[in-house]
Amino acid sequence: MVFSKPGHPHDGERYDPEISADGLMQACVSHAYYSFKNGTDLFHRNTRWFIDQLYPDLTFDEQLRRVWLTEGRLCSIDNEIGRTTDRSCASNFLVRQVALLPNATVVAFGGKAKHYLTGIGIDYVSAYALAPPGANHRPARPSWEAAIAEVAARRQARRAGG
Repeated sequence: MVFSKPGHPHDGERYDPEISADGLMQACVSHAYYSFKNGTDLFHRNTRWFIDQLYPDLTFDEQLRRVWLTEGRLCSIDNEIGRTTDRSCASNFLVRQVALLPNATVVAFGGKAKHYLTGIGIDYVSAYALAPPGANHRPARPSWEAAIAEVAARRQARRAGG
């Protein structure tokens, strides 16, 4: 699952500036885990819904063993909304992540994620963004449902040896 780029911190999300690199990583991962597990905002609730459709009979922790959540940009950005054209972070980081998952079906959520994936030559299934404003558009849910169907079809084809 490729989203556009990291969002701004949640209200009240703060990290101790004196914390070690490992401690900071653990704190960030814990916050992200909590946000996805508990649906902190619309983006996290939509992401959870999407994963639940792919793996309805699994717990959240089991689902996380079958999906990879990442951003297309993989670098901080000041302006969350608006066109971004720099693909250097995607070229340096995203391409390597996808290479680690050679049998994965990549789903691009939103125009920015599609832009990054197209620019680095990675095949993907297209869907509307899971975060606003894209998630608020009428075609968003049908695009997610179509992406789920395509992921399931590709999964079935791989199992059948096709």
